[in-house]
Formats: sequence, structure tokens, C-alpha cells
Amino acid sequence: MINKMYVLLTTGAFLVLGSFYFPALSQKTGLILHFLDVGNGDAIAITQEANVLAVVDGGPDYYSDYFLSRYFPLLNCNIKYMFLTHPHADHLKGLTRMLSHCEVENVYENKIGYTSKLYGFWHSLLDGKISSISNLVYNTEFTSGSVVRLDNLKIISLYPTKDIVKGLDTRVASANDVSMVLLIDYLDFEALLMADIEAKNQELIDFDLLDVYLDGSLEVLKVPHHGSKNALNTSFFDKLTIDKAIVTTGPNDYGHPSPTVLDYFTKRGVTLLRTDVEGDIAISVR
Repeated sequence: MINKMYVLLTTGAFLVLGSFYFPALSQKTGLILHFLDVGNGDAIAITQEANVLAVVDGGPDYYSDYFLSRYFPLLNCNIKYMFLTHPHADHLKGLTRMLSHCEVENVYENKIGYTSKLYGFWHSLLDGKISSISNLVYNTEFTSGSVVRLDNLKIISLYPTKDIVKGLDTRVASANDVSMVLLIDYLDFEALLMADIEAKNQELIDFDLLDVYLDGSLEVLKVPHHGSKNALNTSFFDKLTIDKAIVTTGPNDYGHPSPTVLDYFTKRGVTLLRTDVEGDIAISVR
């Protein structure tokens, strides 16, 4: 048996959160999930050794690009997978900087009828109108059941379904309603990234598909919508055994995170982590 450890790394801190057992590791070292302190927004990176395997959202500014620059010697910037969960600026802006100067192999989003100057700029980059992107595979649909695989790493979409995305060529009421919900599955480790999905739509997440990949408890939950009260669906979360819940938030006028949300996870005995308190948070899986 090999001892499997989940380690929390924050700015200026190192803490062992727990240890578990599993039968085998990949030939490479384990993964690190980085939840970046980008303020009231989302920017998540998955790295292995000196490689950036995936980024999920990029935050409201260019900090995420600055953070990842340490992985790019001589500006040799390469990202295997890039995911945009939905086109709000607090998730999108940092991705535009990466897309402008990095060699990105695959981009995934659910393209919807949402209008903003930034979202238009994003598509101008992807369409090559203001860039010279080469060898990029642009996927305009990554709906429930879609999977990308890289060795022992799987990234699975649990929401939205094709039916929800279909016909969204006209303006949607709220981009949060079609936020991409992703499961990160690496051997016996799972992390659920819930973007900004609101409580009413959490009932539509493919829980049966989640159950297929889940090995017992969920090691990491990225709390939806920065800890907003409107994103707390207790009937959904009550189905899960959660080890650690991470709130990505910063100074804001919306009341994020809600004391109701924090109280719910605390009462359940879940280890609660916040980027506005810890700074950058990294979960190492090895």
C-alpha cells in the first residue's frame, strides 16, 4: 500500500489535512489543484510537475496569468485544457490574457447568447480575428457526460445538459444558469467545481453520473457562486460526504460569502477554506 496524502498549501502556510490509502500512483508525481486568490471570482489551475494541465476560469483580472507564469520558462507558455464555465467577467478576463500569448491546445465552453465586450473579445481571439492562434481545438459544447482524459486524470461535465444549452442562441436570463459544473477525478481523489450555479439548477446536476466516478467521500468542493446564499441547495449537498469546501471570494458588495452558507458547512464538520482568508490555496494529491 502507498500512503496517499492531501496537503493544503497556502501563501505562507503548510498544513497536512489528512492521509488515505490507494493502490497505485501514476508514473509522474501527483497533481496540484490551485484555487487562486483573484478576489470575488474564480480561477483554478491543475498542474503536474512543471506542466499546466488545465485551467478552469481565469478570474476578473490578470493575476491568474501572472501566477502561472512561473511554470513557463522563457515564456514557453503551454496549457493543455482551458475551460470557461460561463462568460461573466469575474471568470473570463484572466483567460483572455492567457489565450493572447499562450499555446493553448484545447478550449471548452458552452457557447451561449450572452453579450458583453469582453465575451466578444474572447471569441475574436478564438476565431483568429485578432490573433494568430494555431493548432487550437475549440469546443463550443461541453455538456453533461462529456469527458476529457489525460493518463489518470479525468475532467467530467455534470451540467448543463445538451437540452439546456440547445437553442441558447438568444440572450439568456442569467449566465449563472448555464454554469459548467465539472468533476475532477484523479485515481481515488475527486473535486467538484460548481462555478456559479444557483440553488434551483443544482437539482438538474447529473448526480447518477457523479456517483459513477465518486470513490466514497468528495475530497474537495468548490462552493458555488463565491458562497452566495442563493447558491445553497442543502438537499443537493446533503447527499454528499464532503471533506473540504473551498470558497473563492474577495472584497465585494454582494455579501459573499453568506454566513448561512458558512454555518451550513461548519455544522456538518466540513473543513472550510477561503481565498480571502488563506490567499492562494493548493491541494496536493500524491
